[in-house]
Amino acid sequence: MSGLVLSLFPGIGLLDRAFEEEGFCVVRGPDLLWGGDVRRFHPPAGRFDGVIGGPPCKWWSSAANIAKARGQKVQPDLIPEFVRCIEESRPTWFLMENVRNAPVPIVHGYAIDPHVVNAEWFDADQRRIRRFTFGDVGGRKLPLQSLVLHRQARHNTVTMRNQKWDKLRQRPRSNNSTSEWPKALEAQGLPADFLEGAPFTWRGKWEVVGNGVPLPMGRAVARAVKEALAVKSEAALSAKDDARYERSAEKQREWWRNMSEEERAEWNRKRVAGMRRYERGRAAKESAA
Repeated sequence: MSGLVLSLFPGIGLLDRAFEEEGFCVVRGPDLLWGGDVRRFHPPAGRFDGVIGGPPCKWWSSAANIAKARGQKVQPDLIPEFVRCIEESRPTWFLMENVRNAPVPIVHGYAIDPHVVNAEWFDADQRRIRRFTFGDVGGRKLPLQSLVLHRQARHNTVTMRNQKWDKLRQRPRSNNSTSEWPKALEAQGLPADFLEGAPFTWRGKWEVVGNGVPLPMGRAVARAVKEALAVKSEAALSAKDDARYERSAEKQREWWRNMSEEERAEWNRKRVAGMRRYERGRAAKESAA
């Protein structure tokens, strides 16, 4: 796989990691986590084969409506920035991850294929529902196959969204999210030493891990994208057929130009005689029937 992929809103890079495991070369774009701002980012056109990313989903989360009603500040909707980067970079395909309440990104020139899935369907050890939207200029679909028989997830969703922080225990104070660090890592498909020694506070670690795509889910999506790209797109097949027809037509035109007037007359005489024989044969079969 030689595809060069731009990752928008990469965060801690869990979705990037899944695509890298499938052989993609991932270039990480700006993220507030590392001091970058996608709103000031303008990717070059024609450089990337694909673009992946999960714009911050707090604006579209179920709890955001409560926060808005209370007059609390909610992280702005950055899906339009994702769409803008697609329009500027013009990749062959893109993949956007977000909550199921978020709008499906519509980009001119791309066929859109959205999928709402649960992480536990892909053998992730947590219940986490997300929408993945695949866009492709050639109309290809995402063959996102879930496991027919999957284990029941043992863990709740790993999240810090709208949760109070337990300063004493250094963990979220909630019954709705996994509140023990080893279990949170296990639910996200990460090793026990993940972020060990990283320059994050405990709250920061919970934030970046909770915002990431569970690794088993990301791997399934990356494999599906790889399979989709292995199929020639309808546009590519159509262009290939047109090119083949044009080459054949050009050979016929060249052959005709190189013939003398006598050769052309003889060829037309044989063509007409052949058509008459065919018509007589067909008429004989119809009368016999």
